[in-house]
Amino acid sequence: MNAQVPLGLVCNSYHRGGITSWMVDLAAEWAARGAECWFVAPRPRAPFVSSGDRPTVLDLLEKRYEGTTPAVVAPVVGREYEFGTEDYRATVYFDAVLGRVPAGVPLVVSDDPAAWQAAAWLTERNPLVGVLHADEDHYYRLVERYGSSSAALVCVSERIRRHASTLAESQGRRLVTIPCGTQIAANLQRSAELSGAPLRLIWIGRMDERQKRVSDLPKIASALRRLGLEFTLDLFGDGGDRGMLESAIRAEQVDGLVRLHGWRSSDELTRALSSADIMLMPSNFEGMSVAVMESLAQGCCVVASRVSGVEDYEQNPLAEGALWLHPVGDVAAAADCVAAAALVPREIREERSRSFAEAEFSISRNADRWAELLPALSPTHRPAHANLRRKLASVISYPVAAQRIARLWVRGRRQPGAALAPREGRGMPLDASR
Repeated sequence: MNAQVPLGLVCNSYHRGGITSWMVDLAAEWAARGAECWFVAPRPRAPFVSSGDRPTVLDLLEKRYEGTTPAVVAPVVGREYEFGTEDYRATVYFDAVLGRVPAGVPLVVSDDPAAWQAAAWLTERNPLVGVLHADEDHYYRLVERYGSSSAALVCVSERIRRHASTLAESQGRRLVTIPCGTQIAANLQRSAELSGAPLRLIWIGRMDERQKRVSDLPKIASALRRLGLEFTLDLFGDGGDRGMLESAIRAEQVDGLVRLHGWRSSDELTRALSSADIMLMPSNFEGMSVAVMESLAQGCCVVASRVSGVEDYEQNPLAEGALWLHPVGDVAAAADCVAAAALVPREIREERSRSFAEAEFSISRNADRWAELLPALSPTHRPAHANLRRKLASVISYPVAAQRIARLWVRGRRQPGAALAPREGRGMPLDASR
């Protein structure tokens, strides 16, 4: 990579899964190569009410990459940011970039619409690079709003690129496919206790039926039991459909085989993947799942529905023995894929999964692809009425935030971690990459 290629990343405050993990990894990789890099993320003055037990993105960056971090730009924010308007959040990003990131540095934004908006306001100064992380309307609406102000639109799969190319606002923009990447440890430490044990299946993600189709998980377990396979299935994550999933597990009478663990730290998930044989992903739609990349990097092969991202690799020779795909919603086919994967010797599955991840999904390979794109980008035009919206943002946002906080007070839900409607990143999808 040309060490002179600068990069700016504009990210929301809290870690939300694969997207923020990838942004942290890319920033650290860029800095480790000696290139200039700025990482913009607001730092909460106190834990957000909506934060739960999630770490901030800056915590993630500092803990993972002590000594090799990029230049951090971290405006301190409070309740007016968490509960205020999207325009106000955009002004926070805007002021942070304007004050610390040099003109001409391309800005790669997270999936927060406010980050896209801020970068669009700055597009005459810094090229805007929007990333489409999933095959869903949220991202296509961002293209409709900000595509004409973007210097480039990066799609994580070919399906997303094809859809985005049909939108008028993408015409004349650089439209490329670059899947995300993940860190791959130099020495893989697989669990030694797997030999002779029942097949260990794993699923990681948000328990959401609309995207993740979690109701198929107990059905797949039931189908595997009918096939006579010995296995366990560990589910890591949480979400609004956990209750429905628990009921489905009981209805299929697989509660002795399927275990729910809730959310765990990144280190715990890595250990779980290193002890697993096969990761399941029966989703209705995805982008290019970072969880799939992380699984392969740990030597854990993948059985997934044929959706955006993974479908691009179905015919890749490196995926043989590492990736099996089935039609969305076809439980019997999913079980057959698991049975086929189980026939491949464990050592071969591990080696092929690891080789596949290193060749296609390492953060080093990802950074190389970005380094090929960025030098050709130049600023574009600013959206109409940008200055007026910025001036009005603070005036409007403070009373809006006060009203929302008052409502929360009345409901008696002031403690950090309480569920609430106005959370950071209203309008963002819950992370589609994990």
